[in-house]
Amino acid sequence: PVLILQFIYNGDSREGATKLERFTKLEPIFSTSETMPYLKLNTMSDIPTKHGDFRLLHGNYIPIVPGGLPIQLVSRCFDQWLKFVTDNPLASRSTVTIEIYHPVEWTSVPPDATAYVHRNPTYNIFYLPHWTDPSFTEYAANAVASLDKAFVEARDEFIGRGATGNGGYTNYMDHTNRTTGIAWLKHRFEGNYLRLIEVKQKYDPVGLFGRWFIEPKGA
Repeated sequence: PVLILQFIYNGDSREGATKLERFTKLEPIFSTSETMPYLKLNTMSDIPTKHGDFRLLHGNYIPIVPGGLPIQLVSRCFDQWLKFVTDNPLASRSTVTIEIYHPVEWTSVPPDATAYVHRNPTYNIFYLPHWTDPSFTEYAANAVASLDKAFVEARDEFIGRGATGNGGYTNYMDHTNRTTGIAWLKHRFEGNYLRLIEVKQKYDPVGLFGRWFIEPKGA
């Protein structure tokens, strides 16, 4: 089992190194840093998603609370990932990633200013089951759904339920969102739902991005 920290700082490299010191003092088994162009940074995650293997992408969110990210939640997520790869050895290359970033800019936008309603501060968490043996394919969706269920239970335990109302921003589509009905979408987006339809019809009428299955305008 390996825990990886990818620290990104877009300011002065010396300032970035100073901010990273508290982590390097933990004496990790490997540590490296470099200054790189944005294009290289933006494609670093392409390596584990090369064509030819089997994968799923399932996402959720972690509410940002005044006390910070509970270490108990992080520890529980690690234990859940370890159980997942142990119980499913064909998917032993699977990963769980928590993205911690500053939400100041997008949470400063009022929820009624655009078609998108969720402006409460959250972090992203996503699971990337990865396997090469096709015999695991029929079990993959249920396995990752169980992993997400365990995460939600841990989130409720260490942060509490309802911290972000009807939902939070997730950058990664999950199976529930792909198969959900219109009633659920209306509940989640509330008064912004009709505006969301207009935006979707104007900029993505064929559903290229596959984000939220919006009913046709006028339906």
